[in-house]
Amino acid sequence: TSGVIVVAKTTAAFSSVSQAFARREVQKTYLAIAVGGRKYFFGHKPGSGHLVDIPIGRSPGDRRRMDAVPVECGGRPSMSMIRGIAQDQDLMLMEVRPRTGRTHQIRVHLAQEHSPVLGDPVYGWESHNRRFAGLAPRPMLHAYRIAFAHPRTGEQMEFEAPLHDDMKRLLWRLEPEPGEYDFVDHLLGNRAADAETAARELQGVEASPSSAP
Repeated sequence: TSGVIVVAKTTAAFSSVSQAFARREVQKTYLAIAVGGRKYFFGHKPGSGHLVDIPIGRSPGDRRRMDAVPVECGGRPSMSMIRGIAQDQDLMLMEVRPRTGRTHQIRVHLAQEHSPVLGDPVYGWESHNRRFAGLAPRPMLHAYRIAFAHPRTGEQMEFEAPLHDDMKRLLWRLEPEPGEYDFVDHLLGNRAADAETAARELQGVEASPSSAP
């Protein structure tokens, strides 16, 4: 996962921020390029979305993986708010705001909704990972924004991390939903700039896997 992280420089700051995470007072926003496409992810206004409420725990078959596990079998309550931003016939850009912080939560929730993160070697779809291997050499998941109270002053702080270039190249091909053009332009910097170059890169990379065995 790329994107913003929080680093505490003092023991007091670490304790304060850790408690804020535990109390779910830290607001986190992720962006994911996923495959599949559930229609109910789309049509939501900013700040809303489709709520995925699926408990998560260690997979009974592979303890290295997380999976959907009922609470009575050891799963922990896990909730994510998901909103579709842009899409084409293959991919979609999702905004995900986790309300809990379980291991691999976003990746598991999207996989359970048949919309796994592109490039995810654990929970993703192998066929799409192979097809887009040249464009998505890693899971296309980005920690975009984080907001929390300053540990000393209490002032509300908000930080954003620009999209990595590999996610931008994929985002070029997607059509923003109505009302999302300005946000997508913001993510890309300038949607009109270098569009022809991005299209050539997409065509060249996508064509190459067809010759592979």
